[in-house]
Amino acid sequence: MNKRIKILKAFLKNTKSQIAFIVLCVFLISVLMNLFLILLTDYRENFVRQHRALHAEHISFVGQNADFDLLERETSRILSKKSELTEIEINKVYYAWCNFDYDGQTLESHLCYMPEGEGTEKKIGKIEILSREDGKEGVILPYIFEIGGGYKIGDLFTVSDGSHDLSLPVVGFFSNAMSATQNCGYMVILFSKGMETEVSNYFEKESLLCSIRLKSPGDNRKMEMTVSDEITNGIPGTTVAVTNKYDAVFGGRYVMETISMAIIGGMVVLLIVLTVFIVSSNIALYISDHKSMFGILEAIGYTSHDMILSVVPAVILLVFFVTVLGIAASYLFFPLFNHILETQTGMPYREHFILLPALITIGTLLFSVSFSVFLSMQKLHKITPLDAIRSAKASSHSTQNKITVRNLRLPLNLAIPVQSMCANRSQNILIFVAVFLSVFLCTFGASLLQNILINDVTIASFVLGEFADSSIVISDRDCVEICSNLDRNPEVKNYVGYQVIQAGSEEGEYLSAVVIEDAERLTNTAYCYLGKMPSSIGEAAIGGKFAKENGIEIGDTVSVSIAGKQAKLKVCGFLQSAMYLGYDIALTKECCEQIVPLQTYRYYIYLDKDTDVAHFNKELARDNPILFLSDMRSNLEGLKQIYFSGIKWLCGMMITISLVMVFLILYILIQNLLERKKDDYGIMKALGYSSKTLMLHTVLTYLPGIIIATVIGSVISGLTFNLIMSCLLMGIGIQKCNFEIPWLLIAGIGLAVVIFCCIFTMIVSGKIKRIEVRDLLSN
Repeated sequence: MNKRIKILKAFLKNTKSQIAFIVLCVFLISVLMNLFLILLTDYRENFVRQHRALHAEHISFVGQNADFDLLERETSRILSKKSELTEIEINKVYYAWCNFDYDGQTLESHLCYMPEGEGTEKKIGKIEILSREDGKEGVILPYIFEIGGGYKIGDLFTVSDGSHDLSLPVVGFFSNAMSATQNCGYMVILFSKGMETEVSNYFEKESLLCSIRLKSPGDNRKMEMTVSDEITNGIPGTTVAVTNKYDAVFGGRYVMETISMAIIGGMVVLLIVLTVFIVSSNIALYISDHKSMFGILEAIGYTSHDMILSVVPAVILLVFFVTVLGIAASYLFFPLFNHILETQTGMPYREHFILLPALITIGTLLFSVSFSVFLSMQKLHKITPLDAIRSAKASSHSTQNKITVRNLRLPLNLAIPVQSMCANRSQNILIFVAVFLSVFLCTFGASLLQNILINDVTIASFVLGEFADSSIVISDRDCVEICSNLDRNPEVKNYVGYQVIQAGSEEGEYLSAVVIEDAERLTNTAYCYLGKMPSSIGEAAIGGKFAKENGIEIGDTVSVSIAGKQAKLKVCGFLQSAMYLGYDIALTKECCEQIVPLQTYRYYIYLDKDTDVAHFNKELARDNPILFLSDMRSNLEGLKQIYFSGIKWLCGMMITISLVMVFLILYILIQNLLERKKDDYGIMKALGYSSKTLMLHTVLTYLPGIIIATVIGSVISGLTFNLIMSCLLMGIGIQKCNFEIPWLLIAGIGLAVVIFCCIFTMIVSGKIKRIEVRDLLSN
């Protein structure tokens, strides 16, 4: 045991920089990996737990009819006959599509105002009151308005249809699994008993909210369409205004969490690969450089088995201790990360220790790092006392190199670093791998930031869909007159008819049907990623994700159901949008009206950049019969803030960690080089070389590898950016990304990395100044 302790002390004394590298890498990886595994194993499960605890619905819909009693009675009769349903609950609500303020911007959503007493007593989809000011009259908002919307108790909550407003004080906040964020089909707003008059006066009529639990929750997509069609066709004069389903809410609430999890997971994999490669290579290099020492140890009775068993258990203990610290640090860091995610999910998450992610993190790091150390130290078995004699006879590493200063035929100040570079091939390979991966992560993160912060049109088109500056909903009979007025308005650059209604597929799947008047006027060119948008009756483009799941190709015929009426359409293209999670279908307005006539229609209006949208909407509402107005420019900014705030933070973290890693690896390798070539540098100083010249030689030794790695890493990052983003976003319906690659930015980052690496190498090489010839002679 005493023998092994001595070996361990010697090993730790001579490998301080490698140990520091292992500690930092293991700490960073354990923090990120534990965060990733929490997101993967438990964060989404929080929705399942809340859904179960609140006995929430699997599907729901809002129905409208002039006779509310008839609608309630017939809905109960129709649904009671369906064996697939286990529970049904009907509530009276006031429904409308409304604008409202959210964190300084304007958003729009389907809102259902429900009496507080009825809401808190719901049996299906229970509402959990998180905070309530006693004795005050007003509205109780979903939790997301408090965590991300900037509302607090006492503020005024105002909704508007573009011409009429309703303002009520906020008296509390609640949590609900299925109807409490913009990602849900609708949002419930509770109002106290004293607000009944104000609410009923604002809304035209009462609507019916039906919540349903299913025997087989996995059938929620199919049952949503089935129930909607039966209610629409079975009750004369009834329309289903909006529906909601488990799959859509679950997917929509966790869009940002999905992207964040993919980014963190990718970083973890790359960091583990980099750490294992650097650790194993450094230890192998250390053994190679100290053959004489290990050979002498063999000669005096220390076996290679003793040396390995003295180091590997110590590494295991070190990795275990640092990993536990990293896991603890991840829980200190998690509340900030959770706050960012909650602003998009709207789902309260109780932070708690989870054993499974911790065990997986500890096991993965213990195995990967310790096994790499164990394999690297197997070289000790090949070292014999004879190797010690041979190694001791060699005066320097340069004498073992076939490429010498003499046969390079270069100027001396250039030949020396070239010869050193060739003599240190192993270290240059390490530099290449480290710089390559770091530059790849840096440029990838910078490209993502560029497409979020500056040129955010493409990612907004993927995640948020088609957007304009303003939008209006008008009666179908007024379309011709209002469109003529838009044509004459000099502030209007373009407008397009764009209405989303409910549809169903032949397979029974619910689809969002996008009814377009003229697809050539759309600005979102990424929406149809293959084929073309429909331009005539009988054509349709369908969601790429839905097409893949059902084996549908362009040219095939699909059967579509709208309001219970069937139509067969020829597939002309594939669509992608996170708004519909890949389950959508686009058809022309003429095609839709052959299936079912539209009572109202929505137009997206594109204005000049300098136009004040609020003033434009006010003037438009004054001169035209508008049913609903929306400031989509403000709406877009609000949604971008909700979805993209966390991604910006992750990209910044990715760039920072990458730079820290490359500088740390450079430091370790330069330290090793200075230690190995200390005698050489002393001799060169004695020959008249200055410290600055030798520092420059050190920079030139590593510069070719840094430049080559930077160029290759930057090029590969740019070329694979869209492919990687397509894989990351595939789960939310995006099949093919076409982000603009910021080559100039990538080149700038690559140049900056090279310059900073040179400066950092010069700084670390400053230790050459401390080398004195007299010290070498005395030694």
